[in-house]
Amino acid sequence: EEDFDGNGYNNDHWGWNAHFNVGFFTSELAYTPGTLHPNQTLIDFANVRGYVHGTHISNIIAAMGNNQYGLTGIGLDFNVKHFPIDISNTNPDTLWYPEDLIKALRYVLESRDLYNSTSGERGAYFVAVNLALSIQNYHSYSDYVVKRNEISDLINSLGQAGVLTIMAAGNYGSDITSMSILPQDIESEYIILVAATNKNGTLWSL
Repeated sequence: EEDFDGNGYNNDHWGWNAHFNVGFFTSELAYTPGTLHPNQTLIDFANVRGYVHGTHISNIIAAMGNNQYGLTGIGLDFNVKHFPIDISNTNPDTLWYPEDLIKALRYVLESRDLYNSTSGERGAYFVAVNLALSIQNYHSYSDYVVKRNEISDLINSLGQAGVLTIMAAGNYGSDITSMSILPQDIESEYIILVAATNKNGTLWSL
């Protein structure tokens, strides 16, 4: 294992998994629907979970044009770079844990802070975080409040460091401000919340 850029994380050349605390040290592991378990075996979430949402979202954002795969990202050919941070786990009942989202956001913040403090010699020049997820599993309401405050503080710190947080409003078809959903119920000047409509022009979430 190697911390090649001195950011405190090993093998995170192509990406990082916040749940298992391991890096993607080859591009195949970063861009295959799956992640690394601590025993270094590949867990294919396409089979284990049937869930590859982050993979196609990344392609919508950054896929190059004329790539022979029939998909062009919204970044067109502007050399968009993206870094996968996986918070998936192997629990069949829970897609994501709030603790892992916190670790993922902290990773981005530490990387950007390191970049800023070393004039770009170390760290990473992250400018935006994309969150196409929602979390509703908590031990209690007080646990939800603690996690919400911590995620909110991280998002604000990211914004002050130069990183916007962009997130999907979700597919709930109701007012998410009345629901205990993270991270959508966090208010911050550094958040861009993106809603979706169906074919009839009706909002999925308000």
